[in-house]
Amino acid sequence: MKIAPFIPLLFLVGCLGDAALPIVSSTTLPVTKIFVDLGGPDRNGNYHYYVHMPDGTYVHRFLGKSPSRSLARAEVKPIRDGVYRIQWGRESNSFFTVIDVSQSIIVEDSNRLNPKGESLRKGN
Repeated sequence: MKIAPFIPLLFLVGCLGDAALPIVSSTTLPVTKIFVDLGGPDRNGNYHYYVHMPDGTYVHRFLGKSPSRSLARAEVKPIRDGVYRIQWGRESNSFFTVIDVSQSIIVEDSNRLNPKGESLRKGN
């Protein structure tokens, strides 16, 4: 009977732990108001990224556990007009995403299970 009063407290603490991930890196894409946050690790050691649009909407993507030993500040490289590769880390297996701002899509990222060509516009 003495344990019952502590159950809601334990549940609350568990929920708060997942509420917000520490931001590892926040990057604004050139000539846009789009920014990308890399967050993590979560309680399971996984990282996630969020693409924030100027209208306040965002897209969340799961990346998984970091394959590289260190996560560095994001490096943004233009691939072609309006298409950017963001990479967190200098190793070849570091997390990355490719975003096409002209078509408002995530072309691909380092998690092969994520869908390619995901729209950055809500409802599309």
